[in-house]
Amino acid sequence: GEDCFQPASEVYGNFWRLIETRGYVRLLLDIVFAASDCGENETAVTYSRRILEMNHGDNNGIRDRVPLFLLHLDRPLEALNFCLSWLDTTHEDYDSARYCPKGGFADLNRYNKEDLEPTKPLQIKVQNLGHASLIFTSAYACFKIFGSCVLSTSWLREGNKANAHAVDLLLAPPDTWPTGPNQSPRGLGSEPEAMDYVFYARKLWEDEAAQKWVCEAASDVSKRECSARDCRKVELTRGEYKVCAGCRASWYCGTECQANDWKIGHKRRCKEERNIRELTEKMGKNMQWGK
Repeated sequence: GEDCFQPASEVYGNFWRLIETRGYVRLLLDIVFAASDCGENETAVTYSRRILEMNHGDNNGIRDRVPLFLLHLDRPLEALNFCLSWLDTTHEDYDSARYCPKGGFADLNRYNKEDLEPTKPLQIKVQNLGHASLIFTSAYACFKIFGSCVLSTSWLREGNKANAHAVDLLLAPPDTWPTGPNQSPRGLGSEPEAMDYVFYARKLWEDEAAQKWVCEAASDVSKRECSARDCRKVELTRGEYKVCAGCRASWYCGTECQANDWKIGHKRRCKEERNIRELTEKMGKNMQWGK
């Protein structure tokens, strides 16, 4: 109806579910991509916001591009806040029924720089299933804010856990990186998924300081961090920690940390992450980024 563009309507926030709306969403996507290609990143953010507010679940994967646009605008803290709105499932503004931030678009001012602790590893349980690109972008944003530190390396380690191919690609000379979007089906944690990310983010990661940081941190980020929030200890040798058999997304240094984490939140997250894994694996089959 005529009120479909009003936030109070039943359609608003669910556009992609209705076939009649998809042509309009695709048109907005084309505007986003054209603006990005022309270096008009502010315009790209504006139209991405419109897409996400109309389609909270983001069937088109535009969420992966938004923080890249913000980084090109030299707004790393806003980029990090955007990523956190999708990755921190325990926040009150997260819609656990649709696995996205409430309202579709993030609060870009949720955290100030002073709220973050660069000398400590991640203090939240990141939703890494299907979100490798957002995690690597968080690592880059954190690096731009604080430089090489415990927190930025912890983000990079979390990204390596979500997709182990991306760091290997970033370690290679930039002239060997993908020069176009991947045309092959891409699954969670796959090399095609990593190739897509590196292609879209290459202008950021080509930065000499970022390249040096990745090279210096590479051997460390291949190791796991204990997923218990009060621990976060890094394993001494790769493969030392055991994965949760339920969700296959959390690793622990021992049974004590696993039991404690189960009591303070993993019991709920385990089922949630298992459901997300099954959903994203189904959605990821034969899916290409952006359309």
